[in-house]
Amino acid sequence: MVKLKEVPIAINSGPNVLSKRDAAWHKGMPGKKEQFLITVAGLESKSGATHLCLSLALKASQRGINCAVILSQKCFDALRYYYVLNIYEEAENGQSEARQFANFAGLSIMSGVLPGDIEGYQLIVWDCGTLPRGQRRFARGDLRCIVSGGQAWELTPLNDLLMSLDYEELKYCAACIRGASLSDYIHIEQEMAGRLPCINILHKADWTDVAMREDLLAILRLAGF
Repeated sequence: MVKLKEVPIAINSGPNVLSKRDAAWHKGMPGKKEQFLITVAGLESKSGATHLCLSLALKASQRGINCAVILSQKCFDALRYYYVLNIYEEAENGQSEARQFANFAGLSIMSGVLPGDIEGYQLIVWDCGTLPRGQRRFARGDLRCIVSGGQAWELTPLNDLLMSLDYEELKYCAACIRGASLSDYIHIEQEMAGRLPCINILHKADWTDVAMREDLLAILRLAGF
């Protein structure tokens, strides 16, 4: 297990808001989670799932939530190339990829770890890649964000996915619609009504620009923050 104190990165500490407020679907359930996991996956490549993970985790961190984001090694290496990151690595025998840890503006970024490997965080945001390939990872989330494009004709793969999920999986999901015109978003929202929450994502080119992102706050509210 990787304990928080062993990771030499700055962590934003904040109040344990989960002890004060539960997500709507957790009300009445026995016990409370000390750590909440949001899984994010795209319906297709380049849908913006990684972008959403990073911006959502950064928004949470800036709001005083002790948060970490888990990325694939490929995405981690891309960040390493474009940003100056303070990297800490550790490798274990028989492991396919090294565990990598970095800090960006107070946000903990990791690769080569699983949610159960890290302790001390209130919130973990996990980039699960694309569906259905990342379905098993995606299904582990307490809240599961499905990222899709914003045209009405793109409802077909979203509907196909929803039809493949059982009720227990579906009730923890939210559709995150990227780049939709208002009319297309309203159409998709109507189609999803009664099935799962629908959030219109402001997919800015710079994932670090999260100051006015009400869409990110909507996702955090669904998670009970």
